[in-house]
Amino acid sequence: MKRSSPSTKSGRARTVAATEERDPAPPPPPAPTVEDATHDAPLVRARRVLEVVYETTRPLTSLEIARRCDLDPSSAHRLVQNLAASGFLLREEESKRYLPHPRMLFPFPIYHPWELLRRDAGTVVRPLRDRLLITTGFVVFYFGSRILLELAPGSDPLSPSYRTVLTSPLHASGSGKLLLMQCTQDERGALLGPGPFESFTPRTLLDHESLGADLDKGRRLGYVCAVDDYIMGFRVVAAPITIEDQIVGCLFCSGGATILPDTRVEEVGQEVRQAAMLFSRATPNLRLLAQLLGTDGAARASHARPSVSSG
Repeated sequence: MKRSSPSTKSGRARTVAATEERDPAPPPPPAPTVEDATHDAPLVRARRVLEVVYETTRPLTSLEIARRCDLDPSSAHRLVQNLAASGFLLREEESKRYLPHPRMLFPFPIYHPWELLRRDAGTVVRPLRDRLLITTGFVVFYFGSRILLELAPGSDPLSPSYRTVLTSPLHASGSGKLLLMQCTQDERGALLGPGPFESFTPRTLLDHESLGADLDKGRRLGYVCAVDDYIMGFRVVAAPITIEDQIVGCLFCSGGATILPDTRVEEVGQEVRQAAMLFSRATPNLRLLAQLLGTDGAARASHARPSVSSG
C-alpha cells in the first residue's frame, strides 16, 4: 500500500486550513422565540389543555380533551392526570371527567386589586347598560393586552362573544384605537406597519393619515368610534379610563346598527365619556391596580403599549 509522505500530509493540512480561513463558519442560528415553541412541547400542550378545560361550560373526559387539543388519547390521559395531581384540574371520580380545580377558579384573593376593580367596574357597566340598553364593557390595558374585566351584555343579537383577552384589530376597534392613541406616530408605524392596513369592510381605515385623523377627532370628542370598521352593521363607542391623563383602559358600548344607528352614536358617546370620566376620578381601586402594574398614576407607554402580535 502506498503511504503519503509527511510532506504530503503537511501540504494537505495547510490546504484545509487555508480553505477554512477563506470560508467562514455559518452564522449561529437565531435565538428561539415564543413562536418557535413546537406543537408537542410539554408546556404548550399543558397550556392548551388548561385553556380548553377552563373555557368549557361542562366537565370533559380525557378523550374529549384529546380531540379538542389535537392530541393522541394516551398523551392527553397522562397529561390531565399530571395536571390533576399538580392541583390545576379536578377529576370527577364518578364520570371520570375533568374540570378546573377550585383554587384555579378564583386565583386572586377577594381583596386583590384586580377583584376590587372588577367589582367597581360592575357599578358603572351595568347601570350604563340598563340606561342605554346596549352591551357595555370595561377594559384594562395590561402590558399591551386588552383585558375585558367586566361585561354587561345587551339584548342585541349582533353582540359578539367577547373573550377575556380582546384580539380585535387595533385599527378597527374601539379599545384598539384608544390603545393606539397614546402611541407616537413612529410607534404606531412599528405596530401596524407602513400600510395599507388589513381591510375588513369598506369602512376600515387603511392608512396612517386617516387613522391619525380619526384618533385626533377622538381626543377632541373624548371618545372614539368604530362604526362598521370591523364588521358591517356592528358599532362600538369607547371612552378612555385615565389616571393623571394617562390612558389605562376604556369603557365601551357596542351593538348593531338597529340599536346603535348613526343618529345615536353621538348620544351614546357623550354618555360613555361622562361615565368614564367619573370612574377615572372617583375610583381609588383604579390607582391600586396601577401601583400593582408599576404605573402608579403615570401609566408609561411601555406598559400600556401593545406588542406587534396583540391583534
